[in-house]
Amino acid sequence: MKRILMMLSTAVTMICLSLTAAAQDCTCGNCSGTGWTEQIEDCRSCGGSGQVSCLRCSGKGTELCTFCFGNGTMMVTCQTCGGSGSVDGITCGTCNGNGKVSEVCGNCSGLGRLVCGRCGGNGMELCTMCGGTGKKTWKYPCSVCNQTGRVPCDQ
Repeated sequence: MKRILMMLSTAVTMICLSLTAAAQDCTCGNCSGTGWTEQIEDCRSCGGSGQVSCLRCSGKGTELCTFCFGNGTMMVTCQTCGGSGSVDGITCGTCNGNGKVSEVCGNCSGLGRLVCGRCGGNGMELCTMCGGTGKKTWKYPCSVCNQTGRVPCDQ
């Protein structure tokens, strides 16, 4: 019985101390009790512009042609000999016996590059970190309450 009364007395003391401590602490007004403060700043990825250099073309606005691999020409079957390299047993004069001739790439008109399919040729794309707004909300630990969300109440 004495042990039960001692435990009860300890529990009551702890509740009283807890209520006293809670009565002295208030919600931090700086962070609204979250322990974090928010600050809107220029996006660190795009510097506040909302755009970054295109990942596919590295800001050039063009990319290599996938047909000629940037060469501007393609080797195609010789139409004179049909790719055999000879006509009636004589070396084909058009392809010099190779069976292939160089032709301007029809995909890129011989330029070797195409307008970038990702950025449309302007070399820039929306920043994915800020969604193109140029601003980003960053969260910092509250220095007023040391991230507890509680401060002593002013009396």
